[in-house]
Amino acid sequence: IQRRIYDFIEKKYVDAMMEEGSVDTSTRFKAMLAQAKMIRLMQAASDPSMLKTPLREFMEDDECPVEAYQAIDDADVLSAILDYEQKEVPAKYQAVKELVETIISEGGKVVVWATFIHTIHGIKDYLAQNGIAAQELYGAIPVEQEGVSDDSDETILTRERIVREFQKPDCPFKVII
Repeated sequence: IQRRIYDFIEKKYVDAMMEEGSVDTSTRFKAMLAQAKMIRLMQAASDPSMLKTPLREFMEDDECPVEAYQAIDDADVLSAILDYEQKEVPAKYQAVKELVETIISEGGKVVVWATFIHTIHGIKDYLAQNGIAAQELYGAIPVEQEGVSDDSDETILTRERIVREFQKPDCPFKVII
């Protein structure tokens, strides 16, 4: 499913809309498609379920020309995007799990880098479903404030607290994403 969605975006949808003699759409619309192409390809390659939000926004855009809607005749691919999370687990999640299991079984700890916040949440959830504790560490996690001691508020999980915990030999999680 993921490969079909990726091919659809790369070859048929975006390229066809940008070709000469294609559907006559506004210059603004063509510029929006060109600008979004790379991010959509990255999302399709990473986890096609991330395409649901931009797809819904696109379909709800009042300024989008009618021709754009008529150019999308692949309902099966659009349906695959919307239903992707219920039908398939991204191959990268499975590969991450296998690598993490190998490293942890050898006594190591793992830092997983991801481009999208959706991917960070998805990998953490997938690992948790497979019995692997992980901690997210990205921009939305608060930083410690000056003058606040480590003991002052145990309920606030900060970036620094996560790193300190991860560095302990008896850390309850072996993965930071």
